[in-house]
Amino acid sequence: MEVYKILLLVALACSILINIAKNQNLIPYFNYFIFISVLVEIFLGPYLAYRFNNNVWVYNLMTIIDNSYFSYLLIVGNSLLKSKKVFHICVWCIIILGIINFLFLQGPNIVNTYTYHLSMFFVSGLIIYYLKSLIENSEVESLIQLPLFWISIGILFFYASSFPLLIFMNQLIASKSDLVIPLYSIVQFANIFLSLSYIIALVCPYLKTKQFIG
Repeated sequence: MEVYKILLLVALACSILINIAKNQNLIPYFNYFIFISVLVEIFLGPYLAYRFNNNVWVYNLMTIIDNSYFSYLLIVGNSLLKSKKVFHICVWCIIILGIINFLFLQGPNIVNTYTYHLSMFFVSGLIIYYLKSLIENSEVESLIQLPLFWISIGILFFYASSFPLLIFMNQLIASKSDLVIPLYSIVQFANIFLSLSYIIALVCPYLKTKQFIG
């Protein structure tokens, strides 16, 4: 089993234990997000690849779900962000465009790079503004204890690491180049840091004092 999948399981276990002990999770709906990620990455994705030799469609849908959730966290978690309704409308527009791309443009059976990069550009913009807001917010005492900070860093690192590969993913697959598997290991490496950021985000608020994401 890949390292990042083990880290996802650890994140799920931490989320469940924190929820049981504290009867709350400081990151909204994070239990559900981690559960879906574990379900797809460890069970559904490998099963579809083994049974039907095609699991691309489920990861295309996960792209929409993941980036919609990240956008939600960055919108509700940034107290200095104005006109939040406008940003929520933007998220829904990206979701609709993603579904259209999934059904009619690139289709379900190749990597939906249009959806991925459009949604990640939006998420990256929200992250940059969030980090800028942290610098300008004099009430922030410790970045270490902010769950959304760690998730943001994990997302940025993942996207920066995998960006060159994912742009040309479909061309690489179509070419049947021997470089596909070695290059895909870069994505798995980036996934390690993303999964690790989930774990840090879950435990960091309890290092000293409680810290809500918002």
